Amino acid sequence: MKKNIISILFILILTFFLGGYLAMANDEADLQAFIDNHVKLIAPLQKQSAIAYYDATQFGKSEDYDRYADLNLAISLIYSNKEDFKKLQNFKARNQITDPLLKRQL
Repeated sequence: MKKNIISILFILILTFFLGGYLAMANDEADLQAFIDNHVKLIAPLQKQSAIAYYDATQFGKSEDYDRYADLNLAISLIYSNKEDFKKLQNFKARNQITDPLLKRQL
């Protein structure tokens, strides 16, 4: 009887710690996927924006300034996405991220 109780307690404790570890690993994988998707979306726009700015300042053409403005607006819309902000807030609130690089990026 005593061995059964100890075995059950051991299983419960192991399940508790393993469940916490899996939740933490899941949050880290989800955050990494979010960052990867965000970079894939933003990086080309940032590059195009930098090129448009360079062209506008070098040549002074209004179409280059317009292209630069349009690209910056697109970037601003991405960074003002309320759903993405809520996801990031949830990651931060759960406090399950232990990887230092991911923590810094969050």
